[in-house]
Amino acid sequence: MRVRVVVVAALLFCPALAQDRSSRDAEIVRTSDLGTIIDQIAKAVDDAGEKPGEKVLVAWMIDNNSSLKSSRHHELLSEHIARAFAKQKAGVHHAVLSFAERPQLVLKATADPRAPGRAIQWLAEQKADDTIKNCCENIRAGAQYAGGFSGKKFLVVYTPVNGDNEDEVEATLKMLKSTGVVLHTIADEAIYSDPYWEALLYSTGTVFYGDTQKWKKLKFQMAGPDSAYIEFPHGWMLSTGDPTYTVPSGWGYWALNRLSTHSNGRYYLYSPESASTSFCQRWACAVCAGQHKACGAIYDPVKLKMTAPSIEARDAVREKMSRDRIAVEIYEAWQKLFRLGLVRNSASLKASGGGLAPAKPQYSSNNPLTFGNSWRGGANVCRQLAVDLDRIIAEFEATIEKLAGPDAEKRSFATADALAVHMRLLRVNLNQLRYFCEEIDEHERKKHEPDTGFGAESFGDS
Repeated sequence: MRVRVVVVAALLFCPALAQDRSSRDAEIVRTSDLGTIIDQIAKAVDDAGEKPGEKVLVAWMIDNNSSLKSSRHHELLSEHIARAFAKQKAGVHHAVLSFAERPQLVLKATADPRAPGRAIQWLAEQKADDTIKNCCENIRAGAQYAGGFSGKKFLVVYTPVNGDNEDEVEATLKMLKSTGVVLHTIADEAIYSDPYWEALLYSTGTVFYGDTQKWKKLKFQMAGPDSAYIEFPHGWMLSTGDPTYTVPSGWGYWALNRLSTHSNGRYYLYSPESASTSFCQRWACAVCAGQHKACGAIYDPVKLKMTAPSIEARDAVREKMSRDRIAVEIYEAWQKLFRLGLVRNSASLKASGGGLAPAKPQYSSNNPLTFGNSWRGGANVCRQLAVDLDRIIAEFEATIEKLAGPDAEKRSFATADALAVHMRLLRVNLNQLRYFCEEIDEHERKKHEPDTGFGAESFGDS
């Protein structure tokens, strides 16, 4: 298989194009300007009134985390809302709710376009709510309030730090549709195939995450990736911990994207830090230690459209992936890597009956590199693991090469290409470790040889 690193980067990690809403794929509006986003929402509201004077409700649900005030976004939201809606036709009402651990109504519906700004500024002056919040529960609370309004109804959720959790996604979408509420989301960009919450909830890992048992007691699921399922292995052998892969996906969170698009709304990618902080700085890039002013990623919207994650119902996504032989091969390779201990974490899907079935992710504490004080034993273990990995790589690449035709799913093909690169990198690392073990073993054996009278050789000379 010809490994195409440049193609992988271009296909997987690109910014979005808005797509036809009849598409099964995600629909994203990418902009770095909050004022433009509010203007676009105001236009959607303005276009919604079918008759002169028809009432329209815009319920603003604002996440009162610390950044709302520290980034001065309470002032920006206030300014942009008042400006964008100042010349709206009669009948537009505004309400404000808190996106919180326990969502609350902050401002009842009013026709004054300046009132929501004052309510948001008041909210920012209250005690910041930095808890992990149930995103879908907040949306249902907002839909319940807005649903009691006679006329067109919009719910605008602004959250820069939440959104990567789920709770009854399909029930939430059903509620939005039954109440006639259109959801617009202003939220962060998802990290590609982000395993953070899965690593936290299903493994002990090697990094201290805090009170893991506390997170496990939360009454909702924390998923986080840009797609319905995590599509890429994580917890690789030789890594120092269960990572959050800080690779920008170009898409929003799957659940929020599904809810917004399928309620006829939009997902607006936005972060308060995006204007002044690069991706590398924001996520403390391990390669450059956050020093790069720009990560250098080149986004191609056409290629992103080709690799868009499906935002259909999770079961529908799994059924489609089951018919995609490349996707099945990826999960089969993941299973083989997990059984050998080459990755610590299993997948949430398993290859079964020629397709894919749901599976609870597992963490393996088995470390095949535990070889005590025997450096020679360590070299032998690395040698055998490399042989096993070579077999997996050869089988995987040969199969993918056969399946890689013009009709192949571009997203799964790009993921398979990236997986092949990672496996080959692990193969190199195992060889490096094997050489190290052999070198130390030779040095240790020489220390126990009879003294020749000329002194022991130094490690550097051995």
